[in-house]
Amino acid sequence: MAFGCRFFCFLLNVLNVSLCPFLLVALFTIFATNTVLAQQTWRVGDYDDVNGKRGVVFAVTPDGKHGKIACLQDLGESNWHSAKSKCARLGAAWYLPSKVELEAIFKVSKLIEPTLLAVGQPLEEEYCWSSTEYDDYSAWLVAMYYGDTGSLSKGSYGYVRAVSTF
Repeated sequence: MAFGCRFFCFLLNVLNVSLCPFLLVALFTIFATNTVLAQQTWRVGDYDDVNGKRGVVFAVTPDGKHGKIACLQDLGESNWHSAKSKCARLGAAWYLPSKVELEAIFKVSKLIEPTLLAVGQPLEEEYCWSSTEYDDYSAWLVAMYYGDTGSLSKGSYGYVRAVSTF
């Protein structure tokens, strides 16, 4: 319901609509009810905004009720240790994805890209850090453009995109 309320208010602001209060309440009730019913299950590419945790769905359980989201914002470039810290600063629910999770994001990139573009944060086409360590001194990265993987010194720079579960 929170997403429905925010989206409806956002839509009214963008359209600069001035409607009588009764019509506003009727439209909001219809929109909010349909949004809640429509969002009981999730699909890859859906926009998720629950309890202030905003992201795009990149993996779902077969029943569509649980899954994983990628953060809407790219967290820039950093070394591996800073990448983990940047993700944690978003809140306890956010973390640096594993190599497997980044590969999953790449596999569905065509499905999630429209949502990311709508908020102005497309996937970086460069290498993104994963939480998966290669050894004590390096960790795995995944290229979001080609899907290539490789390891790099933890002191080197790569892009960061946090993930969370729902």
